[in-house]
Formats: sequence, C-alpha cells, structure tokens
Amino acid sequence: MSHELIVPVAQDVAHARSLAITGDRETAVYTAHERLEDDLAKLPVVMAETKKHSYSGVDPWVAVSTTIESICQEVELCLQLFSTGVKMQRFKGLRTVSTLYNQQNCPADRLRCFFDIVHAAFTVDGTKVPMSAVVLYKFTQTVRIFDVNQAVIWLKLGINNMLEARSILDSSEDSSSSTHMRLVQISVFVNEKNAIQRMKEKGKNSLMVSMLTLLIKCGAETGQAVTEVQERKSELGEFMKDDVFESLIQFESSYTKRMNGKKERIREKKDKRIGKGEIKKKEDVKTSISTNTSTVSRNNDPSRVEFSHRFLQYLLRGGWRQHPTKAIVALLAFILICVLAKRTISGLLSALKNIKSSSYGGRKTLTL
Repeated sequence: MSHELIVPVAQDVAHARSLAITGDRETAVYTAHERLEDDLAKLPVVMAETKKHSYSGVDPWVAVSTTIESICQEVELCLQLFSTGVKMQRFKGLRTVSTLYNQQNCPADRLRCFFDIVHAAFTVDGTKVPMSAVVLYKFTQTVRIFDVNQAVIWLKLGINNMLEARSILDSSEDSSSSTHMRLVQISVFVNEKNAIQRMKEKGKNSLMVSMLTLLIKCGAETGQAVTEVQERKSELGEFMKDDVFESLIQFESSYTKRMNGKKERIREKKDKRIGKGEIKKKEDVKTSISTNTSTVSRNNDPSRVEFSHRFLQYLLRGGWRQHPTKAIVALLAFILICVLAKRTISGLLSALKNIKSSSYGGRKTLTL
C-alpha cells in the first residue's frame, strides 16, 4: 500500500523535474507547488487519523509517513526551482508561489514566509509536531546565501529535533503519549524505519554530521560560537562514532581559523582602500588650498596704478624735515620724470619732422 501511494508522488516530481530540464520552468514551478500544497493540506488530516482508536482503509501511520516523504521531495524541488531572477506572471491561486515569488520582498523574507507555510502543516489538533530534519536541512542550504543567521537558527532547530526524537525512542508512556511520540519520530525522520537507520548512519555522510558541518561553517561566518558539538557530545554519540566526532572538532578549529584569517584579509584590504581614499582626499584639499592661496595672493598684489597712487601720497604728505629721504626720493623722481619727458618730446618732434618731409616729397612728385 505504501508503494502504491508513493508512485504518483514520484511521477509528479519526476514530471516537474523534466519540465524544468526542457526549459519550461514556469510550468515546472506550478506543478511542484500545486502538488506540495495538496500534501500540506493533507498532512494534518492524516495525522489526526492516527489518534482514532479504530479506522478503516489505509493505515494512517503509513499515510503520515508517505505524506511527509512526499513533502520532503516536493519542498526540495520547489527550493531547487527557486531563483531570485524568475518572475512569475501569475500565481494561479497557489499561496506558496505568491509567497516565494513576491518580488517586493527580499529573498530571505520570501524563504522565511515559505518556511512558515510548510511548518504550519506539521500540526495536529492545534499541537505542533517537529518538522522533518531533511526539510530543515534543505531550507538551510537555500537561505544560507541570503541570511546566514537564519541558516544557523534552522540548523539548530533541525539538530535539536533529531536529538529529542532520539531521546523518546526508548520511552514507555500511555497510549496517548505514545501516539504523539510516534508522530514525532515519523515527522522528524520521515518514517519509523528511517529513525533506526539514522541511528546506524554514523559515518561522515550521515544527516546529523552534514547538519553539524554546515552549522560549524555558518557559525564561523557569523562569528557565533557553535556549542552543540562539544556540549551535547553524549547525545551526539548516538549518531556518530568517536573518530567522526573528533574529526568534527578538528574541522571546527581549522575552519574557524581559516574564516578569521579571511575576515582579517578583507578588513586589511578595506582599511587600505579607506587609507588611500583619505590620502587622496587630503591631497585634493591641499591642492585646493594652494590654488586658492595663489589666487588670493594674485588678487591681493597691488597694481601699478595703485602703487603710483600710494607713492604720490607718500611724497605729498608733510613731514619733510622729519624724513629728509623724502627730498632725495622726490629729486630722483623729478629727474626721472624730466628724462622721460625729454625722451617723449624728442620722439614726438622726430615723428612730426618725418611726416612733414614725406608730405613735401609727395606734393613735389605730384607737381612733376
């Protein structure tokens, strides 16, 4: 029965992928989101069915597991198709499409709103059920390039969900509590078989190790200290071997140092650019000041007429007896004026004489 339920979902997802590959991205988006919204609406219903004492038809636990598995595939496809440069002409009444492709919001806000819609489906009778760790990991990978702090929050939520789901595996409670615990395990690990499989996957490729590795990277990028690895070592031991844990510790140390060195180099380059900018600015200011100073000095230089005027005022002012040099200066000035006047007068007389001689010669030529 489970296989029969999964086949249509796999076919729809494969069809949407093939549409995207052939270039019909818009139709692929509509197909993927339409199927996702159908399953998001279906999930609370099949979860509520598990609380009934008797039921007919499909086992609700199988339906819950199948629906969550479908949601994981569909969310992954929707996030893969998502691009900030794509503009959807119509939303066709699909809430997830209008949320994810609303150009008025930034990409990080669009992803947060899309996350909230998916998260709201993991509810039964008003009680939240932890979201699938796989879905959280896919959301984290997408939002990281837009908002690394949000990526840290979702990673910590996914890791915490896995640890809490693991802690209730061996719990023995009443039937109502055991129903909720079973829902938590299926929701977080997609199905009960996966819960056991996640415990056995203790290698470097396990989901828990992948989430912790990404958390270390995001923490180093934001400058936040990642405490989950060392503080929850005993709990993490259920998901990884000691050698994998030690390699994570070493990776955290080396990656943090590498990221700090990168930030320092970026800071140094920025400081150099700022320093060069300030030096150039100071040079421009100095050039401007020197230009203005030279302009002012030229403007303040006394003209020859003004100098002559001041010189005459100096000579005509009284106090000859107190300043005998004035007489000497006046005498020299008088002599200079006489010499200049004599040269000017002689030049004028010479010019007049040449004019007269040329005019007489002209009249004589005309008479002949």
